[in-house]
Amino acid sequence: KLAAFDLSTPEATLNVEAAYLELSTQGGETRVSVSKGLLKFGDIAGKRFETVSALQGSRIFSGRLERAAKLSKRDSGELRARWQRSEMIHHQREQLLKHFR
Repeated sequence: KLAAFDLSTPEATLNVEAAYLELSTQGGETRVSVSKGLLKFGDIAGKRFETVSALQGSRIFSGRLERAAKLSKRDSGELRARWQRSEMIHHQREQLLKHFR
């Protein structure tokens, strides 16, 4: 089960309801992409927020919050593939750990 939590970067704040997400921050820009679930993505001052749902993304650059938008087919396919690999690795790790318990 996914938990709710808050997260912040120098440019942004996130209120994660229950989501599989990717977050990157570099050079005054913060990007978020959601593969499953939803979250609230906003400026660090907490004045402006966007709700980002499954297969959507948003970013903050130079203090400007972009509207949440549907990911392109290529981006959503790549995001889905990364999450599938991640879930597979997690499952393999859990199976391996069972042998040492």
